[in-house]
Amino acid sequence: MRAALYQAAGSIQVGDVPPPRPGKGEVQIRVHSCGICGTDIHLFRGMKVGAFSARPGLIFGHEFGGIVTMVGEEVPAEIAVGNRVVVEPNIGCGKCKSCLAGNYVLCEHGQRIIGIHRNGAFAEYTVAPHEKVFAIPPGVSMAAASVLEPFAICVYGILRAPLLPGDVVAILGTGVSAHHFTMLAKACGCSKVILAGPNEARLSLGRKLGADVTINTREKDLVEEVMQETGGRGADYVFEAAGVQQSLQNMVKIAANRARICMYSVPVEPVHDVNFADFLFKDVTFVTACGAQNTFPRAIRIAATGKVNLEGVITHAFALDEIQKAFEVVDQRLDGVGKAVVVVNPDIR
Repeated sequence: MRAALYQAAGSIQVGDVPPPRPGKGEVQIRVHSCGICGTDIHLFRGMKVGAFSARPGLIFGHEFGGIVTMVGEEVPAEIAVGNRVVVEPNIGCGKCKSCLAGNYVLCEHGQRIIGIHRNGAFAEYTVAPHEKVFAIPPGVSMAAASVLEPFAICVYGILRAPLLPGDVVAILGTGVSAHHFTMLAKACGCSKVILAGPNEARLSLGRKLGADVTINTREKDLVEEVMQETGGRGADYVFEAAGVQQSLQNMVKIAANRARICMYSVPVEPVHDVNFADFLFKDVTFVTACGAQNTFPRAIRIAATGKVNLEGVITHAFALDEIQKAFEVVDQRLDGVGKAVVVVNPDIR
């Protein structure tokens, strides 16, 4: 099969490798498309994700959907060849205290993430444990499946700290998670959604997806603008999805008293000068959204309602043979890119 193989920092090439066969409890999937995540870019650059560095020959890709083409032994009958599916990439040991409590992202033996610790979906075929494979209904497209994983993490964030009807929401960052959260906030009945970041093309996309107010942080002061939009109160809910110094410093500054703050981003460098006294004296609830823990079924049901347009976040689609270019476009933020996906087998519907 054709697959994109990591070579070294800044280099990923398509080559031929044997297709993976499913082991006991596993499912083989013919991949339709796979989203390019910020984590993929970090690995592509040669950076570490946690303590992990990509090895040459690794196949990236953890945001994907496709069709089942083969099942291994001890796979439940409801997962059958021909099923349209999406895959959750986070795999715990299934035996430790955290896994048994349903917190497999926090596996005490270290989770094994598809496309990071084991081969992923920038390939014609991949395999996954059957318990991580979810059927998608006819109303959810294969393209939507390729961006469902970050959407499910946004859903997890809302479950950790509730988003309430009538809330004023401020979203820091303009990547795919910020756009997903924009749509979720509107679907939940929030009264105003403020989207802030330095990328005008992505802010424009955010307006199309439902943002009521956008703030270009290259041109305007974030704190002043949010306070003006909220009558000096601040936002009831702050969703931090940028992971940079300024954003992490400002997330509490723009929050109202008793606000809820959800941190989605993965900072790649240590963050300094965050005033935690503000968190205390504003009496905020602060949570993080680490993985889509047990939220894939809920995210699929939300997508099936049609109240969010997951495909709407996709601005660029590339063929597998174009993957080097695709990674460079995303890494350098060229051509107004928002979310880019790699379409591996476009014939799948």
